[in-house]
Amino acid sequence: MLQLGSEQVGINLPLQVKNLPPLSRFNYIIWLQDLLDSTSDDYRESYDPRREVVGVDIGTGASAIYPLLGCRQRPNWRFIATEADDKSFDYARRNVARNGLEDRIQVLKVEDAGGKHAPLVPESVLERFERIDFLMTNPPFHSSQHSLLTSASAKSRPPNSVCTGSASEMITPGGEVGFVTRLIHQSLSVQQENRTVRTKVQWWSSMLGKLSSVGIVVERLRKAGCRNWAVKEFVHPGGKTRRWGVAWSLGGYRPASAVARGVGGRAVRAASASACANSGAVGGKKKKGEEDGSHEEEVLEWGLLPFPAEFEFEVQHAAGGVQEVGRRVDPEIGKLDLRWQWKPALGIGLGIAENGDCWSRKARRRKEQEMKMKKLKLEEEDEEMRDPSEDDGDEDGDEEKEPELVFKIRLSRSSRRGRENEEKGKEMGEGGVVVMLRWLQGQDHVLFESFCGWLKRKIDLETR
Repeated sequence: MLQLGSEQVGINLPLQVKNLPPLSRFNYIIWLQDLLDSTSDDYRESYDPRREVVGVDIGTGASAIYPLLGCRQRPNWRFIATEADDKSFDYARRNVARNGLEDRIQVLKVEDAGGKHAPLVPESVLERFERIDFLMTNPPFHSSQHSLLTSASAKSRPPNSVCTGSASEMITPGGEVGFVTRLIHQSLSVQQENRTVRTKVQWWSSMLGKLSSVGIVVERLRKAGCRNWAVKEFVHPGGKTRRWGVAWSLGGYRPASAVARGVGGRAVRAASASACANSGAVGGKKKKGEEDGSHEEEVLEWGLLPFPAEFEFEVQHAAGGVQEVGRRVDPEIGKLDLRWQWKPALGIGLGIAENGDCWSRKARRRKEQEMKMKKLKLEEEDEEMRDPSEDDGDEDGDEEKEPELVFKIRLSRSSRRGRENEEKGKEMGEGGVVVMLRWLQGQDHVLFESFCGWLKRKIDLETR
């Protein structure tokens, strides 16, 4: 039985002296679970035990620890695990067999993709599946043996945190940034070749060993046109060592903020001019305990995090509680040119705006103009007695398009207002109601912001 912190996982794993598995990185798998659970195509935002998931682990190592952990955690997960090192490949296959998971984990021997532009994920793997749910990798941190030795000598670490990976697991040309940059290029290439609304790989992800790498990777994602990414901080037991995860998707399914902006409050600070100047808006060091001269703490800039996927506001004067606010929300959104489903008993609604903005004045004027033009066109066709067979084509044959905006609305009682009312001896029905909007899908955060602002103004006007 493998012990991971307070977790016991049913994995039989003989540890090799030079190829120790990253036992404290169990949270990488947990994070991927959260990413998938909050970005499913049915918008359920929770674990679906029926969902079959395919993952790819690049450079699985001798232990094949990530596929083993993933399959033990989720019964419907399957893995392709690639490995270039002969010895590690042999050990990985043995460890999979030892745990009886050969039917769910396939270890593939691949050539060492040493070139800068060589694909890290073999085309044979991508062609095997219609869709891959996630791709993960824990790339070599260092660009050379010199970099590895310099990094080790600059730190004073306890014996249990010494790096014990093999050379192939610790060193790669360009270091971890170079490795992930190649992965970004491949993700763009795969998406262009796929040319459908459904992305071939939903989530590409990587572990990173240096905070400075996070900012560089995020900036390269932005430069490449990616609008959907997530950042996670992994704190090892004892809090003395940290790692970071970066994931990105070229599709529009949006993870919850707790997943996409998964960094501790103390590890993040607002970007400032001085911080940007000192760290290139990547990350910096904040002095901790200046008076006693204690160590410096690395921090992550807010600007590196994706736009929040939640927005909430409180309706303070709602005597009828959730039901009353629901009776305001439902008809207002129902007037819009979008698909809308409201469940009054639950105080939850789902909206899908296929064509984006349909709530602003500009959008309404545009819609009115389109209706006028359509009416004129129909009148002209009636006069010409146009043959129906000359129609412009079947709409069902149009290429599938990703919705511009998908959102969910949840109504709940305000706990703060409830406490105030209890203190004043009022009934709970007189408390406030929290309106929470969750951005589920879409590429443009400005569109989500615009809708949130519109709904808040509408509800506020009715409250007055």
